[in-house]
Amino acid sequence: MTLTRDWQEVYQSKLTTEAEAAKLIMPGERICLIAADNIIEEVGKRLPELGFTTFIGNFVAYEYEFLRDSKYKDFFKMYEIFPTEIARSCTNSANFEIIPHHLGQFEYLIHNHLKPDVLLVECSAPDANGYMTLGAADASVVAHVASKIIVQVNNQLPYIGGETNLLHVSKVDAIVEINRDLYEEPEKPITDIEKKIASHIVGRIKDGSTIQLGIGGLSNAIGYFLEDKKDLGIHTEIFTNSMMHLVKLGVVTNRRKTLHPGKIVFNGLLGTRALYEFVDNNPMIAQLPVSYVNNPYVIAKNDNFVSINNALMVDLTGQVGSESIGFSQYSNTGGQVEYTRGAALSKNGQSFICLKSTAKTKNGLVSRIVTSFPPGQVVTTTRTDVQNIVTEYGVAELRGKSIQERTKAMINIAHPDFREQLTFEAKQAGLL
Repeated sequence: MTLTRDWQEVYQSKLTTEAEAAKLIMPGERICLIAADNIIEEVGKRLPELGFTTFIGNFVAYEYEFLRDSKYKDFFKMYEIFPTEIARSCTNSANFEIIPHHLGQFEYLIHNHLKPDVLLVECSAPDANGYMTLGAADASVVAHVASKIIVQVNNQLPYIGGETNLLHVSKVDAIVEINRDLYEEPEKPITDIEKKIASHIVGRIKDGSTIQLGIGGLSNAIGYFLEDKKDLGIHTEIFTNSMMHLVKLGVVTNRRKTLHPGKIVFNGLLGTRALYEFVDNNPMIAQLPVSYVNNPYVIAKNDNFVSINNALMVDLTGQVGSESIGFSQYSNTGGQVEYTRGAALSKNGQSFICLKSTAKTKNGLVSRIVTSFPPGQVVTTTRTDVQNIVTEYGVAELRGKSIQERTKAMINIAHPDFREQLTFEAKQAGLL
């Protein structure tokens, strides 16, 4: 049998139900979960029978029964690649273990440490030759390692163009067909503070630049303020609604990209149904492995590269905390460091770390710009990698600046109500 002949017959022979597919899992197998939610629910029900099971999760977006019911807590642990609110708040959240890493190291982790035996993944319907695409989060790396692949074919999932994100029906062990709504990340209204932050950045981005926007409301909002630019390109970890908006307006053409001209390069999708519809069989789209897309040396091949990411907290010398609040892990490193370094290596590249100057807590308003980090706070991006920090009060250009110059620049973009206290603390600490 060739790959193009009789694939429909092979496909039909592998069709089964969620419950039957779950029975293919054997005790002791390590299972990677990528959006195959109906099958995952059935596997969860088998946990008492399977015994202690190790899962590898990547952006767990649904609260499965085995996550919310305490009767399962002694039967599993979940290595989480990129933690979500569910990982932080579900009943069995203590079963989640977060692996600190740059997301571009995902392939290394899969091959050398996590070593999954089984891949449960949601795929598109097959094309005319029997090839499915591996979902909104490219699972090709896991598909090359796992000895058992069980797919959930969702007719609503787009067929996403790429070079490595294809899986032939002959390579899978079981197929479950479903027709369910895709996970959507709703867009939030853009706030006045986000508008101010965006206004400080857009004038620094030149026509013909290639851009990366981090995930989150702030970075996504900034994308909507690039409408007056011309011939932008996209090379990004996650493709979102604001970037789609720029493509539809003709702002993004990818014509002037020095790497993959004419193509929108990304690894994952996060947005609304409109985004899924946009990428479906779109020849402009190139979904490529994260080990490639997030490689700083690959990123740097894009001249005039602009990286825009978010932070939770920044200290007066420019250290960036984007993934924890004290000892509490809120997120993960993602691609922030890789894109910041890639931009630094790019010809005429720029990087921006953005944050609102304050946060509301139960104790009142606090400054996100601090003299020093609290105990346990993780440094995501080092001060030596940072170029620009942006709040609603302006841009602190830190690259090439002394500690004293950095401190003054950071105080200048802090909320006015906290500048006097920050100045006092900086003098006490010997920073000024």
